[in-house]
Amino acid sequence: MKPGGTLYYDSAFNAVLDSMQEKSSQAALASLARIPGLNMMYCKSLLGGNADKYLELLKLFIQSHANDMTLLVKSLGDGDDSAVHLRVHSLKGSAATLGIDNLAGMVRRLEEMLRGSEHESVKNDAIYTEINAINYELVFIAAALSPTISNSYYDNLKSQLLK
Repeated sequence: MKPGGTLYYDSAFNAVLDSMQEKSSQAALASLARIPGLNMMYCKSLLGGNADKYLELLKLFIQSHANDMTLLVKSLGDGDDSAVHLRVHSLKGSAATLGIDNLAGMVRRLEEMLRGSEHESVKNDAIYTEINAINYELVFIAAALSPTISNSYYDNLKSQLLK
């Protein structure tokens, strides 16, 4: 195929996109490796060493759980115990499954605090401190993934997480 033909440009464009994706994945993996309590080796081993699949699962995790703490606070305020327990349990399980051990531990502590408080005081400082810490942990993970996602998508996630 000679330079200048449509297929030549399509092929060149796809090659550039592939190279950018590979570099983005490498940058995201390097950033994720610096997050304490993220057991990437464990999770990648479950996926046959497929780092790109792991990144996709982490992006899906962040997309699915970005609003969890905002919704949790609303459920606490509404006195909806079943929604509170379901949201916390889901976040804890998803984090543990993906090897996000630090976050899973934080959510486990929150779950124990919520169980112990029986929601007597929604304004319990310790509960809100833990909720904020969990939110920031989600922000750190989203930031580490930012080389692999569009700026507008990352900005949207960040705004959801930092409400």
